[in-house]
Amino acid sequence: MSNTDRDYTVSRIDGLPAGVFGESYVVCAAYSLPNEAFRGEWYILTQRPKEALHHGTIEVSSKGVPSELGVVDIDFARAAALAQARLDLLDLLEKRSLEVKREDLAYLPFDLKQIASPLLGCWMRGRFNVQLTKVKDLTSATDLSTYLRLMQQVQYTRRPG
Repeated sequence: MSNTDRDYTVSRIDGLPAGVFGESYVVCAAYSLPNEAFRGEWYILTQRPKEALHHGTIEVSSKGVPSELGVVDIDFARAAALAQARLDLLDLLEKRSLEVKREDLAYLPFDLKQIASPLLGCWMRGRFNVQLTKVKDLTSATDLSTYLRLMQQVQYTRRPG
């Protein structure tokens, strides 16, 4: 199965100094709901100041949307989730800049670069294990849930701390 066939994408947060969030990823997923509706999910995994998960969902409906406005489908829901993840990252960046007493960090540009999933590698290194388990428990996206369930069967070495 290629990345484009999955119901989720993984992006790396690029452009920020490593001390802001450390190793960080955004996972976005989307799937169909009844009655011409779709749900998008986003999960933000950040390493600093401690490993954390920030997440949310958005529901969109294609019912009654004129064709002149475009297509409301799974891709639209995934894009909406990614847009919301960007907004959440702006909020997280502002909070983090206050924590480290560097308000200038709140205005740094960043990019979300879609990449092949690094989640198995994170799991094997003991990075984000608690957070990835939580994502598995929260998601209703079939491919993402399956991937995370299979990933949990892989042995990993726990890191101290």
